[in-house]
Parts: sequence; C-alpha cells; structure tokens
Amino acid sequence: MIKSLENNKCTTINHATGTGKSFIMLKYLYENRDKKVLYIAPTYPIIDQIKKSAKEIGIKSDELNIDTIIYRSLLTMDMNELYKKYDVIVFDEYHRTGATETFKKIKELKLLLSQSNDNKKFIGLTATPIRYLDDERNMTEEIFDGNVASTLSIAESMLEEILPV
Repeated sequence: MIKSLENNKCTTINHATGTGKSFIMLKYLYENRDKKVLYIAPTYPIIDQIKKSAKEIGIKSDELNIDTIIYRSLLTMDMNELYKKYDVIVFDEYHRTGATETFKKIKELKLLLSQSNDNKKFIGLTATPIRYLDDERNMTEEIFDGNVASTLSIAESMLEEILPV
C-alpha cells in the first residue's frame, strides 16, 4: 500500500473478509498519526470494530489522528470543507460508494483530489470491488483509477492458510 501511494493519489486493498485489511489499515494509521485521517464506513458497527481491533493490538484511541463517519453522513456535508480538513480519507467497504447519492459526493471528493497538487491520499478497503447487482460496476476503476495495492481472494487465502478451508 505504501509503495502504491508513492506514485498514486489513491489505492485499494482488495482482500477477502477475515484476511487482515483492518490490521493493514491500523498499522498505516499508527505509522502516519501525524496526518489527519477521515475513516468512512457503511455502518457504525464497522467503525466500532476498527476501534476494537486497534485496542486489541495495543493502539490507544488517542494515538490515532482519525475522525470516523458513515457514508450516509456525507449527504449533508460540504465536500470542499471536508477535503480541506483531511490528509487521508479511508473508504472501508468502498464498493458501497457506488450508491447513487453517496457516489455523487464521492465523485466531488475525487474531483478535488484529481485537480489538486497536494499530497492528500484516498485508500479503499473491500473484499468485493465489483457491484454485481449494479451492472457489475467496478468501484476500483470508478473511484481509485484502477490502482490496486494488493489483492487476495478467498481461494488464495485458503491456499496460503490465512483462512481455514
């Protein structure tokens, strides 16, 4: 992920559920706690889980420089103000960014990122980048310019004994 972000403003980690996306993200957040991060997820339980995971690996909440919101919150926010406030925006379960109204807001953010000369970054996490029930839209292409730092399928994770068969 670090290597991908050296050459790109955005990237993704597309790993099967249970293979450590949250751990990778927490390590990045901890090592980059000098940056202001917005962590967006589809639901509050997912946000609670990332906070719980941080605690389980010994990261205290005050050691991370993050704000958290759910995707629905974007609908009432000014994207220019939001963009100015954060150095990194993390999109957990980023396949959810394709929902009609949310997508409009995300596209506003993406346009700001594309037009800027700053060093801001977008990071997407998901197990399923394709929206199969939405004309098989590829959210990696639509939001992250096709940049994938790492892919790990369920089959590969079983072969590598990361997940049980």
